[in-house]
Amino acid sequence: MSDPSKLDLSSIQKIVTKADTFLMGTQAKVGSVDTSHRGGMNGFLKFVAEDTIRIPDYSGNNMFLSLGNIIENPNTGLLFIGFETGSILQLSGKAYVKLDEDDFEHGIERFWYFKIEKNIFTQNALLLNWSAPHYSPFNPKL
Repeated sequence: MSDPSKLDLSSIQKIVTKADTFLMGTQAKVGSVDTSHRGGMNGFLKFVAEDTIRIPDYSGNNMFLSLGNIIENPNTGLLFIGFETGSILQLSGKAYVKLDEDDFEHGIERFWYFKIEKNIFTQNALLLNWSAPHYSPFNPKL
């Protein structure tokens, strides 16, 4: 595994906007921690500012653990895995939920936003071979 490094925002944007999946970590004001998967078709993540990602929240299990945690405690972490390269991009920052913003036509019930504060990029972190993804037929079209 190579040493972790920091990336400039332009490099982060290239990785994030190509991603079709990521993991997120959140924590309630007191105690409970949640890690969950988010995914969609390539391009479902958009930058609305140089350091801020707009993330659609698609219909899921309706438990709202992650989003509830964000409302209580905005400190959030995102993990992007480069399945083809074995690299890992870790982002930490603040998130917030927009409950009054939706796009029901495309299956989006609300949006949430993530402002990048720190990043760690590690090349060759995973020495695994992955197959090409098979997308869910339930993914909304972009």
